[in-house]
Amino acid sequence: MRNYFILVLTALISFALCNERIFNLKSGNKVTGDIVNIDDSGNYTVNTSMGEVVFNQNEIVMEHVKITTTDGDRIIGVLQNEDNDKFHIKTDIGLLSIAKIKVNLIDFNYDDIESDDGFLNGLSKSDKRFYFGDEQLIDVWFDPTGNVLSEGTIYISGLSGAYGITDKFQISLRVWDYLFGNVNIRPKYQIYKKGTLKKSNTLSVGAHLYLTGAVPHKWIMEKRQGVSLLDIEGNWSPITSDEPSYELFIAYTSSKLKSSGQGRLNYNMGISIAEIGGYSETMSRIWLGADIDVRKSLKLTGLIAYDPHLPTIAELFNGGEQTDLHLDFGFIYALNDNFRFGLHLTSPFIGFYWKF
Repeated sequence: MRNYFILVLTALISFALCNERIFNLKSGNKVTGDIVNIDDSGNYTVNTSMGEVVFNQNEIVMEHVKITTTDGDRIIGVLQNEDNDKFHIKTDIGLLSIAKIKVNLIDFNYDDIESDDGFLNGLSKSDKRFYFGDEQLIDVWFDPTGNVLSEGTIYISGLSGAYGITDKFQISLRVWDYLFGNVNIRPKYQIYKKGTLKKSNTLSVGAHLYLTGAVPHKWIMEKRQGVSLLDIEGNWSPITSDEPSYELFIAYTSSKLKSSGQGRLNYNMGISIAEIGGYSETMSRIWLGADIDVRKSLKLTGLIAYDPHLPTIAELFNGGEQTDLHLDFGFIYALNDNFRFGLHLTSPFIGFYWKF
């Protein structure tokens, strides 16, 4: 198990340091490297494994983009060129210059069906460049992030569902628990969001409220006496209750565009406290983690948490109590625009969900 942790951690670090951007040129050449500078004439200086190369923006395959600004405006068109401060987009209403600090989201190689017969038709596209992965996590497995669902977005997993009421407020619930008569709701509100395309910070607060039943992911070790008085063992089992319970949380996310423009590196942290009817102990959890866009459709996750009420893999299968610190690594893969699935090292080990 230790060797597995080391292997996954090494992979995470390797992917995090992989910040190169791939340029597809009209000549058919492909250049991979870090952008050193973009001058006023649109000349790119790129540091590659063979040294620095320079080429003009006019040599790059044009990209069809959709930009959403911090003001909520949406711009769709061809990325004519860019410099260190602005994107210059050819649209149906003319050439627009958009400051990068005003960009909230950008989707490269955007495919708008309505534009098939317009001036965008027949453009060559690069499938390598992306500023945002296919998935922006609202939870790293069952730990909240500072992000919330956008307005009108529906989330459905094997156990729960959620809906974005506004761009700052979402409501979710564990549908599975309703089947057993446990009425619950989990509101989450984003109280802070600030930043630019290159770096942003978000902060959210929320609660998971149960009229009856225990909040999820809380376990207890049922101790049993061994052969000797000092030989105390036990098995872990989920906490259950017929009384009300609640969990309060606060979560923060710092998101940074990788220097290549190939996805983002996100840092997540938070704290939660829970009270379950029938148990006098307040149950706390503190977590710190990261998720990395390795490909547009693939995200790696890593997390360390302090939680006395959650068993490690060894404790879950072997019994006993060894540590309150937990390491969790995994991945999330977007199979298409709507369906995602993933694996990680903490029970229940597998996750899948749809977004619409």
